[in-house]
Amino acid sequence: MELNKLFLAMMAASSLALTACGSDSDSSSSPSDTDQPDTQVLTGTAATGLAMDGTVYVYDAEGRSTNVVIEDDGTFSVNVDGMTAPFMLEARPDDASLAIQYSFAEAADINVNVTPLTTLALFLANDKQSLAVLLAAWDDQAESFDETALAEAEETILANFADQFEEQSIVAETYDLFNAVFSANQTGFDAVLDDVKIVFDMDGGSFDVEVDDADYTFVPDADFDDETGGETDTTPDAISFASQTDVNPDEDAFSEVVTV
Repeated sequence: MELNKLFLAMMAASSLALTACGSDSDSSSSPSDTDQPDTQVLTGTAATGLAMDGTVYVYDAEGRSTNVVIEDDGTFSVNVDGMTAPFMLEARPDDASLAIQYSFAEAADINVNVTPLTTLALFLANDKQSLAVLLAAWDDQAESFDETALAEAEETILANFADQFEEQSIVAETYDLFNAVFSANQTGFDAVLDDVKIVFDMDGGSFDVEVDDADYTFVPDADFDDETGGETDTTPDAISFASQTDVNPDEDAFSEVVTV
């Protein structure tokens, strides 16, 4: 009897030791959620007054790229883990007759919008050279891209369209075209996009502007300090601002013309 009791005690002790070892193994093989690395993303809205139907492509400074389909409301969220800022963005519409839009993000984990006005800012900052060409060479151009010129171009655009922003109760002088969160619901900033239409000739280095379906003179040196900005043209045959070249209405269509 004593031998049986001793045997049972030894078996119970062995079972407890094995259970304890199993507990240690389980806890050590399951890292806590805090040990998991955070995912880096770019989120934003792609819109031209209406939400864009299409795909956003993101290109980084090392030649890598990724993409995501735009949601029905124009929003997108794209994973950029392992990619190197700064990024250039391209929103390609499903309808190939519509214009591709471009944007820029200096870092990950920020909101970045893709609209005709971000396209215009990049176009001006790039000395009115083709943004498709810039994008194709982004891995070489990213490091030297002039963000100061981009900020100046953004201010010029805001000064030109200050009246349109004011109509939507938005202070143009402090608005961030690239990073401000907005909804593609035809109110607020999205209503400004509805009012302002831009036709780019990327190869020819020019663009035309309409506001409320009327030709609009874009002032390339508009400034808030001088209260200078663009204005709607009232003359029947007026044409809006282009590059420092003459426009011949009888010439063939632009080699690369995109309409938003």
